[in-house]
Amino acid sequence: MMYNILNKYLFDFNPIDGLYITLNKNNIEINGLNYRKYTTGVAELKNSKYSLVFYSVNSNSLITVLENGLYTHSQYLITSNKVIDDISIYDLLKYVDFEIADLVFKYFKY
Repeated sequence: MMYNILNKYLFDFNPIDGLYITLNKNNIEINGLNYRKYTTGVAELKNSKYSLVFYSVNSNSLITVLENGLYTHSQYLITSNKVIDDISIYDLLKYVDFEIADLVFKYFKY
């Protein structure tokens, strides 16, 4: 069952094992609809135009970055805890600007 759920995830990049990224707004919306029932929380960030929406499907996590609470910016699927040890901010800077990369990187590390 788990494989079928994750098989529906649409992504653009797989920079390291266990991490999938999409910047495509249509893919983000489709993924959001597919995983909406797994939403575990929303974090509004102080002094930032960004907020994070968290989804959890068994041991897998999805993070969607929203801009001004309305517009999707990017989305990340983490399928392995090993990502936390292996990820570098430079892995993210290839795809998103520094502010977003820093935000997501800090989430992984804390």
